[in-house]
Amino acid sequence: MKLKSLGIVVPVYNEEACLPELHRRLSAVLKSLRCSYNVYLIDDASSDDTPNIIERYAARDDRWHGI
Repeated sequence: MKLKSLGIVVPVYNEEACLPELHRRLSAVLKSLRCSYNVYLIDDASSDDTPNIIERYAARDDRWHGI
């Protein structure tokens, strides 16, 4: 079965150290699936740089969203 589209929700809290690796790996897998997708990073009031990192990902790729 071929996927037409996919939505992924990822809760995050103070994940600035982990987000680059998550972004790299998830982007690679999603690209290999060859379907449309959206990734929603749900920030739970992080006190580190997590919100800024999410904003950068969303600014570079309209399939990545920060909430």
